[in-house]
Amino acid sequence: MKTIARIIKPRRWERNFLVDKLKKRNRGEILFPEKADFGKELQDAEIVVSNWLTKEEVALAKKLKYVIVPTSGIENIDIKSLNDRDILFYQNKEIFAETVSEYVVKNLSELGIIFTDHTIISLLGFGNVGTKIYNRLSKTLSKIYVVKKHTERVDLGEYHLDFLGSTKDIPFVLESADILINALPLTLETRGLCTKLTYTIKMGSVIVNVSRSGILNDQEILDLTKRGYFGGAIFDVYPENINERDYITQNIKLTPHIAGISGESLEKITEFVYSKLSSLNEVV
Repeated sequence: MKTIARIIKPRRWERNFLVDKLKKRNRGEILFPEKADFGKELQDAEIVVSNWLTKEEVALAKKLKYVIVPTSGIENIDIKSLNDRDILFYQNKEIFAETVSEYVVKNLSELGIIFTDHTIISLLGFGNVGTKIYNRLSKTLSKIYVVKKHTERVDLGEYHLDFLGSTKDIPFVLESADILINALPLTLETRGLCTKLTYTIKMGSVIVNVSRSGILNDQEILDLTKRGYFGGAIFDVYPENINERDYITQNIKLTPHIAGISGESLEKITEFVYSKLSSLNEVV
């Protein structure tokens, strides 16, 4: 089946690391059209490997049967259009989750954070990434508070939480947190969810964002951290208008959306894409 790929990289990446990996493995299974040719090639493509597909593009792809998403987010994929046409999409979020959780623990350690039985870690989001972060931080003596949309889906036999609440409990977990970690997916419901709650966050807290920009008020948090109101900030994602050079301080760590792309995870996602392609082509 004709397969084409388009992977939009974060603007702050120096190059498209994921495309580099996929091309290195490629033996003709995937076409990588230039930007100007993507629409033309899309018209008769049966499989698309991409992290960005609009409603208009789905309509253009008359023969499309499958979409393979090689990244952790699907906010730029028009899922409704795929569902309306029974187009299947495949994704493996587990690959990125383990690496992101490692990033969180490593950077908290480098910031000099000491965990005690009085430390409260508030975790926004308890999906693939959130649970992996929990698995690592539950080994400390800290109390862990969690916010999840569907609290009934959390197995309290497996996860020993000190507090579990829904999004209505966000003000409480913000004001309680010594360490606040945002691992919520960016959706219509979560966009702007905490942008007006910055001063609800406990003074002196360390704030970690490994989700997407637009859930927290990133600019306000970084400015307050720089002025000493918050104890630290570790942001793997932040608005494009923020200049990293304005926040060169010991208690602020900004990285260009790389928490999920260690060498190992890139190898694993490449294997996922090509193994999925192989199985789909065997079905035909």
